Amino acid sequence: MSETHYLLVSRTLAETEEMRALLPRLAEQFRLDAFTARQRLLGRGTALLAQGARKQLEKLAALVTQHGIAAQLIHPTPPRFAPTRVRRLQIRQDFLEFSTPAAPLRLERGARVLAILADLSGQAIQKNLRRLMVQNTYQGAAAVTPLSDEELLRVVLRAQPVLDLYLIDDAQGVQTALRLMSGGFDPSGLEERAGPSTVGNMEQLIALVREYAGEFTLHCDFGLALLPGCQVRKSENGEDVHEANLAALTRFGWLMSDRVLQRPMPEIAQAHGLPIPPGLDILRAEIAAQDSPVAEQPPTGAILPPPPAAIPSRRRWGRRHIFSGSAVAGAALAVLFSGDGRLVHLVVHEGMRTGLLPAAVSAGLFSGAFYCLRVKRLIENTPTSRIRSLAMGMVELNGQARRKYALVSPATQTACVWYRLRRYRRNEKSAWQLTSESDSGAVPFFLDDGTGNVTVDPQGARIKPTVKHEGFPGQEGLLVRSLGSGETNEKWVEELIHEGAYLYVLGSARPYREQSLSLAERTREALRELKLDPKALEKYDRNGDGRIDAEEWDLARAAVEEQTLREHLHRRESAAPGTTSVVIGRSCSHTRPFIIAQTQSEAHLTRGYAWTMTALFAAALAAAVWAMTSWLG
Repeated sequence: MSETHYLLVSRTLAETEEMRALLPRLAEQFRLDAFTARQRLLGRGTALLAQGARKQLEKLAALVTQHGIAAQLIHPTPPRFAPTRVRRLQIRQDFLEFSTPAAPLRLERGARVLAILADLSGQAIQKNLRRLMVQNTYQGAAAVTPLSDEELLRVVLRAQPVLDLYLIDDAQGVQTALRLMSGGFDPSGLEERAGPSTVGNMEQLIALVREYAGEFTLHCDFGLALLPGCQVRKSENGEDVHEANLAALTRFGWLMSDRVLQRPMPEIAQAHGLPIPPGLDILRAEIAAQDSPVAEQPPTGAILPPPPAAIPSRRRWGRRHIFSGSAVAGAALAVLFSGDGRLVHLVVHEGMRTGLLPAAVSAGLFSGAFYCLRVKRLIENTPTSRIRSLAMGMVELNGQARRKYALVSPATQTACVWYRLRRYRRNEKSAWQLTSESDSGAVPFFLDDGTGNVTVDPQGARIKPTVKHEGFPGQEGLLVRSLGSGETNEKWVEELIHEGAYLYVLGSARPYREQSLSLAERTREALRELKLDPKALEKYDRNGDGRIDAEEWDLARAAVEEQTLREHLHRRESAAPGTTSVVIGRSCSHTRPFIIAQTQSEAHLTRGYAWTMTALFAAALAAAVWAMTSWLG
C-alpha cells in the first residue's frame, strides 16, 4: 500500500488570473470542488489541498505550481516527541542553554531553528476573521486582506503566546524541540534584555534566538493554517482544551519541519516537463522566510452600498404553498366525510372504479415529466455564451458570483449574493415544523466569467444552492456548528450562495435600462416570446377550439402589457445604477425557465432532471395502467 502524502500550498492574499484559470482544471481533471479549492488557496498560512499516494499527487502538484501557486509534496512525519518545557535559560558566548526537567539543552550558534509562535486562546483567529468579514461586507472581495505578518505577530504576543523551537539537522531531522510559555519561564536569564512586560520578554526571547540561529524561520499562523489535526479548539461548557491545543500545536510544528526538510516543488515540476513560473525556483527560500514582510496588498475596493430595503421576491409555488394546498384539500375531504358518505362514494369509489382518478393522476405526472424533459432539452440545446459577446434573448452563462450590494446572510453573517433562512419548531409529535421563511429577495448581483460582468436579477429564478448551515437559537454568528442537541425545540437552516461561488445561469438577457424602451416595444418583445410557446397560449383559448381568435388575442395582449408595465414600474423603483448594460432575468412572458445553480457543469442539472423525468414517467405509466385496468374491469 502506498504511503499517504500531503500536497501543501502556500495560500495567497488575493485571487489572481492564474488562480481563476486553475480552478476549472482542478474540477475537470482531478474532481476537486472548485469552491472548496478556492477557499484553501485564498488566505494566509499553509493549507492542505489534497492527500493520497505520491504518484497520484505529483501531476496535481505540478499543475498547481505551473499556475503560480507555491506548493510542496511531503510525507507527513508523525510526531516522535512533544517539545520539552523550558523553565529558564542562560546566555553563553557560543550557545544558549535551556533548563528543562530532564537535562539542560543547548542551542549552538549557527544552528538551524524552526520557531512556532502560537496563540492557544483563539483570539488571533477571531480577530483575523472579524477583519475579513468587515472588509468583505463593506468593501467587497477585492479589498479582503488578512492580517499581515507584523500585525499577526502583535496579536499573538498579546494573547496567550507559546513559543516552540525545533532544532533541525538536514541529515538527522528534528534533533530536539523546546517549548517556552509566556509567564511560564524565568525571564531573568535574558539579563539586561529582561523587562516587566511578558510581551516584551517574549519579543526579546525571539530576537535572542534569531541572533544565535544560523537559519531562522518563524511561523505565527497556527490556527489559521488549514492543516489536519492543527485546529484550535474553544472551550465549551467549561471543558479544558489546553492539552488538546498543545497536541495540535505539536502536530503543526512537525508538519512545518517536514516542509523545511523534504523535497521542494520545482524538482517535481521539472520531472513532469512543465514550465516553472518565475520565482518558484527559489521555493525553499520562500518557505524558510515566512516571517518576511507580506507582499504588496491588493488595492482597496470601493465600499459596497447596502442592499435595497424594498425588493420583495414573488414567491413561486414552494413547500409552504404545497402544504397550504394540502391543508385545503384535507379540509375539503373532511367536509366530504362529514356528510352521509354519498359524495365520498361518488367522488372516490366511482372515480376509482371507472379509472378517472388514476387517469387524472397519470395526466398530472405526465405533465410534470414533459416539463422536466423540456427543461432538460433547453439546457442541453442552449449554447454557453461569453459575457463579452452576449446577445439578447435566452442565454446560458457560467461564472463567479460577485456582490453588487453589501448583502450578508442573517444567521452565519456570511458575505453572499443570495440566502434563504428557514426556522423550525418541534410540534407535539417531536417533528420539525416550519414556522417562518425569509430570503434575500430580488437583490441583484454580478456574474463574472473573465470576459466581463453582467447583472443577474434573481427574482423568479429557480435557485439551487449547495451550501447549507444549520444551528439552534444562540448559535448565529461568524462560525456556526450544529451541536445536534435533542433538547432544543427550535432550529434554523440557512442556504446561501457565497460571493465567489461558480454559478450556472440560464435566463433571458435584456437591456439593463428598460426605462428608455417604450411600452409598445416591451410588449412586442413579450408577445413574440408568447407566440413561440404554444403551451402558454392555451390558457387564452377560452372556447377550447385549439386556436386563438382576435378576441382571445386581445385578452392575451392586455394581460402581457399589464404584466410588463407592473414589472417595469417595480424595477424602476428598486433598481440602482449599475455598471453593466445587460441584465439576466426571467423572461417577460414567464414561459421560459430561469435557473441559477451553484455548479460548474450543466451535466449535474441535466442528470437531475433526467432522473426526475424518468421517475415521473414511470409513475405516470403505472397510474395509466391502473386507470385502464379499472376502466376495462
